[in-house]
Amino acid sequence: MNLKHVFAPKTWIILAGALFGTLAALAVNWGNPPNMGICAACFLRDIAGAIHLHQNSLVQYIRPEIIGFVLGAFATSLTFGEWRPRGGSSPIIRFFLGAFVMIGVLVFLGCPIRMMLRIAGGDLNGVVALLGMVTGILGGVFFLRRGFSLGSATDKPALLGVIMPLIAVGLLVMLVVKPDFIAFSVTGPGAQHVPLQLGLTLGLLVGFMVQKTRFCSIGAWRDIVLVKDFYLFSGVAAFLFAALLTNYLVGNFSPHGLGYHWGFTQQPLALPMNSWTQYLWTFLSMALVGLAGTFLDGCPLRNLIRSGEGDTDASVTVLGYIAGAAVAHNFHMASSTTGLGTWGPVAVGVGIGFCLMIGLLLLQSSKTKSIAFAGDSIITFQDVSAAMKAEKAIKAAGYEVKLVAPPPEMRMGCDLALEANLVEKHGIERLLQEQQLPYVQIMPLSQGASRMCEIVKVTDFGRWIMVKAGNMKLSFNKETHTIVNISGGGCPDIPYLHAEMVDQSLNMAPHPRDLGYTLCATMLQRAYEESLSLDQGGSQL
Repeated sequence: MNLKHVFAPKTWIILAGALFGTLAALAVNWGNPPNMGICAACFLRDIAGAIHLHQNSLVQYIRPEIIGFVLGAFATSLTFGEWRPRGGSSPIIRFFLGAFVMIGVLVFLGCPIRMMLRIAGGDLNGVVALLGMVTGILGGVFFLRRGFSLGSATDKPALLGVIMPLIAVGLLVMLVVKPDFIAFSVTGPGAQHVPLQLGLTLGLLVGFMVQKTRFCSIGAWRDIVLVKDFYLFSGVAAFLFAALLTNYLVGNFSPHGLGYHWGFTQQPLALPMNSWTQYLWTFLSMALVGLAGTFLDGCPLRNLIRSGEGDTDASVTVLGYIAGAAVAHNFHMASSTTGLGTWGPVAVGVGIGFCLMIGLLLLQSSKTKSIAFAGDSIITFQDVSAAMKAEKAIKAAGYEVKLVAPPPEMRMGCDLALEANLVEKHGIERLLQEQQLPYVQIMPLSQGASRMCEIVKVTDFGRWIMVKAGNMKLSFNKETHTIVNISGGGCPDIPYLHAEMVDQSLNMAPHPRDLGYTLCATMLQRAYEESLSLDQGGSQL
């Protein structure tokens, strides 16, 4: 057995997701509200009530799990050398985006974590919410691919990085001392909670797991769409499966247990779903959460964890969540078990409009903005029909080509040819041969073709940077400095290069030139060198 694969990062996130899902389901049996074993946003809402930012007496309690999330992430990042005070990336915009995320959550009644727990508890409204959230994430990815950015964070003084951990310690003191200026619910969801020590332990454990694995319920879907990476999704899927299995094993679906059941109506702590408008706003409220969460680079739980890692932008986002909870309850936007809040739908509409406006205003002039394609090689054909069929097949395979009229000296019986990237020659040749599409030859346009292949393009996707050299692309995570994807080319050594380099730290990964033997490996070496330079601050995006 290859221990490298057994202890690969994906193994750990699956194990962490499964343990997280199991504990989240059991937390209900230990005292937390039904289908709300863990809800990062709802728990922040309860804290907002406890410090009198809203006056809903049913949801006022200092949740020790939140304290544990922040302190667990702080201790873990400090222990493993990953704590880094940073910030300055559009904090005011992040604050308002965070507020709108919370408003969307409170219209649906659940953050992405509770959404999955509701599904695992038989509440099919969670599926409606999931569809809405994924739709919002798709909208966010649309903007990311076109250059949207909230800007780059810079290093900050250490004092700024410990603000959220210090706030967490302060909340813990108030939870233990229970001064008379802190409100605690005596009925309702706020009065349902696990014992303090258990809640704190649960939070610390989750903080450790999420910090180490980068677990994120919004990032999971974003990564699939944006970079075709299933790492985060594997953890989310394990969470959902484990929570569902746990609910059945401990009897929560039994009439003698918690009474969970499959359906849309009569679900615990949920909208009554007695009108089609409630389904519509369930979908749209979580679409707002998905869209704003994609701009914020993560779900509420992920931003809580990042605030413990020293990220002041995430700290501002968390403050936005708390402010959004206060606004939602004070101005009748939050839903309840009796129906939608009076102004909830209006607030969701305003939030979606705000996100779309911000998305359009903050589009950056990316270095990889679409320009007229100009390849450095020509594919020639004997007849027009062959050129047309080849163009369709090559484009369908994902290669970029353009139908052109070649210069007279390069014509081989047909007035049409395809302009292509020379680095894709091997892949295109193999494709044409496999599909039995006749062509004459693939030749460079000029002696300058090799120089053109050296052009490097860089795209900043927020959490990741993608470096493209020729047709080879290397993507790495800016937070973990880990290579997350290698693609392009079509050369036979690419799968081997991918297997050896992906999941490796940039400064520890093997050099492509030492492993490969094709032009693709040469181009990947250029991308790798540029990535190292960017990661070390040697280049500017």
